[in-house]
Amino acid sequence: MVCRGEEEVIMKQLFAMLLILGGAICSARADGYPFDAETQEVKVDSMRFRLSAEQVEAISATGVVTFSPEQLTVIRRLYPAASAKQPVIAATFNDSVEGLDDDHIDCFWVRADEIAVTIDRTVMADPAKAKKALRQTPAIPPDPNAVRLSPDGQIYHHGKRIDLREAFDLIAAVRRSKREGEVFEFRVVVPPQYSPDRELDGGTANSKVRELFAALKSHGETLGVPVFKSW
Repeated sequence: MVCRGEEEVIMKQLFAMLLILGGAICSARADGYPFDAETQEVKVDSMRFRLSAEQVEAISATGVVTFSPEQLTVIRRLYPAASAKQPVIAATFNDSVEGLDDDHIDCFWVRADEIAVTIDRTVMADPAKAKKALRQTPAIPPDPNAVRLSPDGQIYHHGKRIDLREAFDLIAAVRRSKREGEVFEFRVVVPPQYSPDRELDGGTANSKVRELFAALKSHGETLGVPVFKSW
């Protein structure tokens, strides 16, 4: 049995922990998204969802996930107005984040077949914020100077699969379109790897992604076009 005095002490300790957690979340947001781009470790509480092959392909091609009815039911227990379609951030690249509130809810691509949806207790506790969380519809404009890689080593541009030669041509087009004094670059969305116990073909899929990015980066260097990772 916990007496009243002990209960007050526990409540004060919990409140102090929430203040620390809140500060950590704000700090993480100030420095970028709350994940480690090297390990894909998410630094805040999150729900994890295993992706189907169709969901993996859709994220690879478009950067958007469509949650299954079962997944959406779970998400809406926390965020009742959540849309079935959500933009996904690949947790292989991080940078400073501007224009996002500290209570923004994110979907991170943390494994080739897994995403993490962040949990924010301050949002859940505020009915007005909870009704807005994840309600946005995806709006990812086409980027002519970017491609997306899939975990199994496919290349996508504007939602369509292309080959390596076509990707090289896109980099060359960036070089040709450069105007004097203009800053230009080519961006590659690199997917997270399969977990060791779920690698395909003995791990060759993971190595193929690394080789593809290296090839794109090397080709960019020969043309004087910087090639960087992106979300």
